[in-house]
Amino acid sequence: MGTCFGDIISSLRCNNIRYAIDLLRDYLASSPSMGDEGELDDIERDYDLMLDYMAKGFVDPHRKAIYKGLVARANRLACNVLINTMCARNVVYVDAKAKAVVLADTNDEVKAKLESFVADIALLSLESDTVRKQKEAALYRSHNDYMQRLFCKLLVANQWTESEADFYTNLLLSPTIDTIDAQLMVSALTLAVMSVMDTYKWTTLVRVYLHATDPMVKQKALVGWCFAITNEAYFDEYCQKILHTVTQRPEVVDDMVSLQRQVVLCMNAERDKDIIEKDIMPDIIKNNNLKVGKSGFAEKEDDPIEDIFNPGAEELRIEKMEENFRKMASMQEEGIDVYFGGFSHMKRFPFFYQLANWFMPFYLQHPDIASVIDKTGFSEVMENVLGKGPFCDSDKYSFAIAFSNVFAQIPENMREMLKNSDAFGPAMSPEDRNTDNYRRRMILQDLYRFARLYPDKKAFRTPFNDEDCCFLANSLLQDTPVKKHYADLGFFCLKHESMRCLSTIIDVKSSEDDNRLDYLRIIYYMDYNDEDALAIKFIDKLLQKEPTNARLLTLKGRACFHCGRIEESIDAYRKLIKLKANDSKVELSLAVSLSKGQYYDEAARILYKLSFENSEDLNVIRALAWNLMGQNKLEQAANEYEELVETDLVLSIDLLHAGYCQWFMGNMSAAIKLFNRYLAKCKATKRNLTAEFVNDREMLEKHGIDEIDTNLMLDLMEHSTGDNTTDK
Repeated sequence: MGTCFGDIISSLRCNNIRYAIDLLRDYLASSPSMGDEGELDDIERDYDLMLDYMAKGFVDPHRKAIYKGLVARANRLACNVLINTMCARNVVYVDAKAKAVVLADTNDEVKAKLESFVADIALLSLESDTVRKQKEAALYRSHNDYMQRLFCKLLVANQWTESEADFYTNLLLSPTIDTIDAQLMVSALTLAVMSVMDTYKWTTLVRVYLHATDPMVKQKALVGWCFAITNEAYFDEYCQKILHTVTQRPEVVDDMVSLQRQVVLCMNAERDKDIIEKDIMPDIIKNNNLKVGKSGFAEKEDDPIEDIFNPGAEELRIEKMEENFRKMASMQEEGIDVYFGGFSHMKRFPFFYQLANWFMPFYLQHPDIASVIDKTGFSEVMENVLGKGPFCDSDKYSFAIAFSNVFAQIPENMREMLKNSDAFGPAMSPEDRNTDNYRRRMILQDLYRFARLYPDKKAFRTPFNDEDCCFLANSLLQDTPVKKHYADLGFFCLKHESMRCLSTIIDVKSSEDDNRLDYLRIIYYMDYNDEDALAIKFIDKLLQKEPTNARLLTLKGRACFHCGRIEESIDAYRKLIKLKANDSKVELSLAVSLSKGQYYDEAARILYKLSFENSEDLNVIRALAWNLMGQNKLEQAANEYEELVETDLVLSIDLLHAGYCQWFMGNMSAAIKLFNRYLAKCKATKRNLTAEFVNDREMLEKHGIDEIDTNLMLDLMEHSTGDNTTDK
């Protein structure tokens, strides 16, 4: 159905309702239980009636509005067909549907139960401690079961009507329901609209974001409607108008940009995990003063011998450990997810078998952890660590469950230490925790763990993939005030080496004429995507505005050289020389381009000058040696290469070119030896050498070496080494 559904939506977006009707008709004929054929009949009948009136020559000023209404009805039907299909064939949705069916409450009954729970909890304060604990546990257990079903009901619900959107908007904004319930429902709607776009569920999230007074509910709604933007193909005109309206508000755009930056950091979580595991944690473990034994954790005894022979060792260990903790703290302050690696192994507890629990806000009374906390008696530790530490809700549940399993093995003195709020690193101040940036970071970390670690994650669309990770670059936003932030966001991606997001940003078709965006494109195409010809297009565009910009001329010279446009490279460097007279780097670049263009005599004059001014510059020696070969001054070139290949700073390319020189002189044995050194240094095979021969064919042909000669040389190398296994 995926492809079929995509075709249906695509045809509706192109206002080709007839094709969409035919596709739906074919699908429902093979799967009649997946949708309302009666509704499809009504849509088709109304469409045929409109065609009939048009054929009779009636002029209807409302015809286009009626047509768009039919498109909206067909879109709604198609989305319901998709949801029904998923609920019948996707194991996660099948399970969610089974739980949702049990919940037959009307909207008013849902509201009454959520409000009743808040009232019942408040009334418990009148009970004695014993009675209160018993009733509290029963209330939370019953309410958790209800919320698990309500989460599933919202996830698998068919397309909403405007009245349903009004009801849930008012419910989620109501101060009479618990914030945990509101947050969980918002998460369910987020998951729903990311998978199957729903106009009224999406507008509910937008309205909740705009009007919520609870900061967590507000930020979760923001994440939900922003991530649904990646469902661009399913945005009808109604949604597009709302999107363009809300993005006129600067504070909304600021939130969206901040969220996008945090998504970029989330996308690097696996890379950051490797840095922590390979570079930071080994040092922390090596230099800590704890050991693990049969009875649990204990402090290591001081080594008196080490104090004698290495008196500064203890201070050095402490310094290294503090340095690594500072690195972790710095990463954390920047918004990097430092706990993903550690907690990624703790998502196999039965707690995470329930879909809703991946999004459940943390509270100590949750039935699945309340009992273990009561048994171990470490609620104080939990409140310290989880209440003040920078953990997302998913990790808090992981920590609570995992910690309860090892708590009994921890020595008493360490239990006391754990009651200190800084036992697991510096606690976050209330000021830091009570910011929207922090809240969004925690929300994203919950979503990221779900997207990466949930066993049936493929059942859902994820915002953390290469195509959808940069929601701000979506075409729906490219002509809104968001466009002013593309360049800043691009440089942020560049700083954090998020090429996936950057590649999306540089493709935006924004009307904003921002030179920095063009610079970004140049950097990306030249340094990260090996597309110098594309880079030149944007360099030339900027040079039209700034023809004497030295930086642009440098980029033009380099890009043209790399893609073989040597005359243009020479021209760029000649212009640059006029701006930067006697700049040795520019002179060297010009000489190299001249040499590549076979203007050897002019290049030689520059290179001899540079060699005289700095006889130890190896780059000058390399260029001079190559140019001497071009001038057929092979003995002189050989002398320069001899100096190069004997230095500790020899490059593999030096060995290759030195081999050429010996080959041109007829010294086959010396050439083969140098070629083999080249292959060994760059860990290459004969195939790589063949590619180099092709790249340097102009120089080889200048000295009478053609394809037959290069093939003979490759065979000669194999024969001389007796190696018959070399990759050809």
